[in-house]
Amino acid sequence: MNGVDPFDVNAERQEGQIVVAAEYLPPKDPAVRKAAPPQYNASPTAVFVGDRFILSSSKALALELAELVRKEPAAEKDVNTAIKADLSVLRTVLDDNEEPLVTQNMLQKGHDRAAAEKEIKGLLDALSYLKATALKLSASEKRISVTWEVELK
Repeated sequence: MNGVDPFDVNAERQEGQIVVAAEYLPPKDPAVRKAAPPQYNASPTAVFVGDRFILSSSKALALELAELVRKEPAAEKDVNTAIKADLSVLRTVLDDNEEPLVTQNMLQKGHDRAAAEKEIKGLLDALSYLKATALKLSASEKRISVTWEVELK
């Protein structure tokens, strides 16, 4: 745990779903509380809705996703796993973290700053042409199929 305080973990049942959430207890000292480390922003949460499992970095997001799952139409019978990603959101997150990505590239691949910046910029530029992606795993008695869709801007 590298000296980081342990999580406070809670499990509860809400509207027929099981919610397991973890969070750091806020520091007792008000001065420390204002300058709390970044881990205090996360509240990893797992929600079990019927046969669905939601894993999120925050409890509020997990509960919002659980509500959407309850309202969505019934899934296709043979679909085992379905993953959808909004790549414009991913691009925004990566843009916000460009400097750490460059640093990580330099450390892991041994590139100089110019080469690392070029590689990360190439990745970000490629993502700018994509809108969304979806991956679906379907299984029936006689076959398993994987479908991957990519939506361009």
